Amino acid sequence: MLCVELLSFKCCDDMIGAEGEFRVFMEKMYQMEGLDPLSSKIIALVYISPDDVAMDEIARETGYSLASISLKVTMLAQFEIISKIRKPNSKKYYVHMEKNFINATIDQLVRKQQNQLTYAKSELPGIIEMFRERAITDDDKKKLVIVKDYQDQIMKFDSVINDIINMLRKIK
Repeated sequence: MLCVELLSFKCCDDMIGAEGEFRVFMEKMYQMEGLDPLSSKIIALVYISPDDVAMDEIARETGYSLASISLKVTMLAQFEIISKIRKPNSKKYYVHMEKNFINATIDQLVRKQQNQLTYAKSELPGIIEMFRERAITDDDKKKLVIVKDYQDQIMKFDSVINDIINMLRKIK
């Protein structure tokens, strides 16, 4: 049986095909979410790796420059999809990703609540009040309705997100 070293662990020929298929699957999944091909490759590679992956290994595996990998990893880390870490006594940067899909989904939903929804709930009442005070024309009044509808939708969405988070926490 043919065995090769792939990302610092040995992998036999039948597993190379399975890993390759999974990586292609993950790349497509993340591209469906709107990520570019390189970001999707990085995520797929890190997700399937049992350990954190050094950025130079990602560069070697993908064929992209270390600079390109570093830029994409930094961007993905800003969106909290992955983590860029340093290990003790090492100058290298490593990439880590939550392997539990449910935990990762909960984290994303909680961040959405804490950031966007909290901001919307705090800012929209003041904006709506400004519209109420200044709405003179029919066009202004229609805009007020649009903003109020948006606020109502945000509140409903926040409630649904809470329900989903609670359901996911029960099954994990």
